Amino acid sequence: MENRQTAAQEQRERERFAAAAIACREKLWGHALGLTRNSTEAEDLLQVTYVRAFERWSQLRDLSCISSWLTRMMHRAFVDQCRRRTREKLESLELLDSWIEAAEHSTQHTPSEGESEARDSVQKALGELSLVLAQALTLRDVWGFSYEEIAELLEIPVGTVRSRIARAREQMIAVLKEQGEPATDEQVLLSRRSS
Repeated sequence: MENRQTAAQEQRERERFAAAAIACREKLWGHALGLTRNSTEAEDLLQVTYVRAFERWSQLRDLSCISSWLTRMMHRAFVDQCRRRTREKLESLELLDSWIEAAEHSTQHTPSEGESEARDSVQKALGELSLVLAQALTLRDVWGFSYEEIAELLEIPVGTVRSRIARAREQMIAVLKEQGEPATDEQVLLSRRSS
């Protein structure tokens, strides 16, 4: 008899939770759309949030806090999706690196002495940059990612990306000038892309 009462009480609590969660849908939809800036991705994020919420509904202690609880859950799901995309992009970059390397080895083009020296100078200058500067510069100038994509990949603000790239270019030019190379932005970019 007591088991039936407990089961019935749990069912009523689950129903109250479901009603409260569904009542938050419009607010969550707006938040998901703000995070993803894409209606299809927002719908996916909303669905993931609700699946997680209904799997963990018993963890919510106070039903009056459901809106903030669901919003936190959505943020975590969004961060998980961004991290997953970042890993996938980095894996793609590694694969692309190996393809480029294989293509370079299979081509018959032998760089001229001047091209080899310029590429070596640029690689040496790139090696003198801090990891964060070299990373941002490479993602932008070699791989062609937009500032926004780099910000998402590195999980930093777009302004920080722009700052790092500007500092990296300045330091590259300074290092190349110290080496006696005529360093222009164009030469830095073209020499780096050829490596």
